[in-house]
Amino acid sequence: MTWNEFIKGLESLDWKQDTPETFNKVEALLKGISQNPEELEKRCQEIVSNPDLLQNYKPHMSYPNKIMDIFVLYLAPDNGFAVRMHRLKTKQDNAHKIPQVHSHEWSYSTLILKGSYQERNYQVNSMSEENHTAQLALIEDHVLTANEINTGMAGTPHITINHEEESCITLFVRGNFQGTGFKVYQMEEGTFTFSDGKFKQAEETVLCRELMRIGRLQS
Repeated sequence: MTWNEFIKGLESLDWKQDTPETFNKVEALLKGISQNPEELEKRCQEIVSNPDLLQNYKPHMSYPNKIMDIFVLYLAPDNGFAVRMHRLKTKQDNAHKIPQVHSHEWSYSTLILKGSYQERNYQVNSMSEENHTAQLALIEDHVLTANEINTGMAGTPHITINHEEESCITLFVRGNFQGTGFKVYQMEEGTFTFSDGKFKQAEETVLCRELMRIGRLQS
């Protein structure tokens, strides 16, 4: 599968239908593009070589990030979906910063290209948006490794941790915004806060260098 075929497949989906069925199709497309990893490096080179494209995607990238670097490879014109590459850092690289339980306001599917990570998923037993309180219960604790695909639906609290000595690199497709907000949970207190979702970016030359590195699956 080529990069263009991958994007055309994603564009053919109804992103207003935020359902597991939609993301079953996303998973199939991720499996297809994973057979040709050189297409990812070529796409990164296209972005680096196109100043307009780079400026369009740059505000949606996050590098350097303490826990996970985010690089955008495609952003739908209506922002209905996006394709990103993530680098989940090792404990040594993130200065042993502990990730927090959080939930996204969009659903996603992610394919692990290199490395592995542990994910814990939670269900919401009770929540008060007014008081910013929530009671969560652990429902799944698993480890995902190279070539596995993980899908999460909008609003599902989870946490991802890289226990390995190398970074975990994933190809990630996020769906349409569902308006639930990006929540960060304080488990012991039974509370949550909303994240502003703002990203920090390095100087452009450094950002381009790192975009090419992750396109080559380099930690």
